[in-house]
Amino acid sequence: GHLTSLQTLTYFVVGNNSGCSSIGELRHLKLQGQLQLCHLQNVTEADVSMSSHGEGKDLTQLSFGWKDDRNEVIDLHEKVLDAFTPNSRLKILSVDSYRSSNFPTWVTNPTMMQDLIKLQLVSCTMCESLPQLWQLPSLEILHLEGLQSLQYLCSGVDNSTSSTFPKLRELILVDLKSLNGWWEVKGGPGQKLVFPLLEILSIDSCSNLENFPDAVIFGESSQFLDNKGNSPFPALKNLKLHNLKSLKAWGTQERYQPIFPQLENANIMECPELATLPE
Repeated sequence: GHLTSLQTLTYFVVGNNSGCSSIGELRHLKLQGQLQLCHLQNVTEADVSMSSHGEGKDLTQLSFGWKDDRNEVIDLHEKVLDAFTPNSRLKILSVDSYRSSNFPTWVTNPTMMQDLIKLQLVSCTMCESLPQLWQLPSLEILHLEGLQSLQYLCSGVDNSTSSTFPKLRELILVDLKSLNGWWEVKGGPGQKLVFPLLEILSIDSCSNLENFPDAVIFGESSQFLDNKGNSPFPALKNLKLHNLKSLKAWGTQERYQPIFPQLENANIMECPELATLPE
């Protein structure tokens, strides 16, 4: 608490008794760059009741990690994230073992996340829906693992949506037991190009997922209406599918067969219901 001029602190472990470090010590530090917060289950109500810990900090990478603890207060999880509201220059965000079903306002605000390049959510078991990540203009890498309650990759997509995940290049989905589909569409089927730049797609142990998204192109002038056809993955190069027990089709419509015009490598294992390979 005495290092008030400290600007670089890459790793901070929250202690579990009064004589140990607490996140309250970070409140007045003007930290820059990367900050990884561990053992957040030890945070107390007093720690997060102070003014914003993110205020005055110029952080580009933030990592939050909890450990299982029977005595921890689950309600504090969202308050901890809220206390570290960063500026809009955040480029990498990692959240591990977050137990709230809601994310704080700054995570759901596309303006606050406009520079975000990489997002990793691991073991956030209460999370039933995600913020509107498909709107983020800079997001290139999305890693979702162990989100046991997540039902759809995208929520809030409607028929006015012109594009989704405009910059995403790598998508990793692991152990999403409740994932039923790619998007929860409201207001009709919509017309959207789903993953225009995606090059790497890896899906493992998503037992409820039955199909890939249908390709729907926004406007007849789309640059992808050439020989690439109506593909939701016109730039995909590497495809990995493992242990998808319900995957049956490459699209939800029988008349449609997605095309992967740039596909170079495909690794498909333990998908017993899948009868055909992608063209």
